[in-house]
Amino acid sequence: MTAGNKKFLKVFYLLCITMMALLWLQQRSINAYWIQTYHQGSPLSVLDKYSAWQVGGDITAFLSTQLESVQADITALNDETIAVVNNHLINMQDDIPLVDNQSAEELALLIDSQAVFKSSSLLIFPQKPFLQVVEIKAMDKEQVITNSGLLIVSPAFKDRSEPELIVNKDNRFLLEKGQKVFFVGDSLMQGVAPHAMRSLLKVHGIESINLSKQSTGLSYPRFYNWPQMARETFSKNPDIKLMVVFMGPNDPWDFPVVRGKRFLKFNTPEWEGVYRARIQQLINAATDHGAQVLWIGVPNMKDTKLNVGVIKLNKIYQSQVTIAGQRYIPSNDLLGMQDDQFVKFLRIPNRGNVTLRTDDGVHFTIIGQKRIADKIISLLRFNDSMDVNK
Repeated sequence: MTAGNKKFLKVFYLLCITMMALLWLQQRSINAYWIQTYHQGSPLSVLDKYSAWQVGGDITAFLSTQLESVQADITALNDETIAVVNNHLINMQDDIPLVDNQSAEELALLIDSQAVFKSSSLLIFPQKPFLQVVEIKAMDKEQVITNSGLLIVSPAFKDRSEPELIVNKDNRFLLEKGQKVFFVGDSLMQGVAPHAMRSLLKVHGIESINLSKQSTGLSYPRFYNWPQMARETFSKNPDIKLMVVFMGPNDPWDFPVVRGKRFLKFNTPEWEGVYRARIQQLINAATDHGAQVLWIGVPNMKDTKLNVGVIKLNKIYQSQVTIAGQRYIPSNDLLGMQDDQFVKFLRIPNRGNVTLRTDDGVHFTIIGQKRIADKIISLLRFNDSMDVNK
């Protein structure tokens, strides 16, 4: 054997050992990705019965926990620093009216469709291509703004003591033959949509469009602008009559308003106002084309901080979707959760404890995905096609 061949074999063995080590350590992430992408068990799962194999996953989980702890400490320090800086900036600007050109420019948001949110403390109104946030410091300021012609209140944002029913009399969405369903969301929807689409097509002859994309949401429109994507999709597909939305875990964080400017802090009135406006923009993309919206609430998460965030998001989703006259359904009960606590398993008669969530505490197993997909189908009824719900 030549020296060159020996060197090649040495490198080859080193690569093989490195690859095996990575598979051993990242086995749980690979299993979760495989389930989410291919909707079946990972080939690595056959090794789960060996304790030596499981040790690799345990080591990674332990290291991840330690890393999360360090990241949490850094995030807390970062949040504290941002809060101190923001408070300093706010104090500097206390005497400057927020409606003047300087503040309006600082608070302008890069969203370019009409949507308005009103609360007792702030207004968000369209001024294309931006949204503008205006703080209400006195009752007469709203009147001043209205009289100036700046405030445009979308009918969808007017309070309704009794939201209009947007479904048929038997409380299900009606789909005619030839109409389509549009699935919108992040990796949660990526797991659920294929099951619903398969049932819609094979059983009811209804075609669907699935644009769900992992790591997306409404917090970072520069990365992925769902309202814009939805508008473009409805323009190209006028037969869409129902948009199903399932997203959230990527959103409960601070987000920027303008590149290089300050972030809006999560769970503040300003943050909520802008987020509600983005929800409404997404809903408007559907209703402006005569379609209805079914919004699915985010289930409880394993990570405590993320869980607190999605609980807050669900309250916003339910409120804003109801204000818009569309329909919101929670998903916790579908996954065996009756309160704010994360549950991985569901006890099913004659089957025992069934795993519904993957180890990451965010996504679903195939059974969990199908339970949510089945719920979506149960909320539909069909004309000119076979209706299994009759």
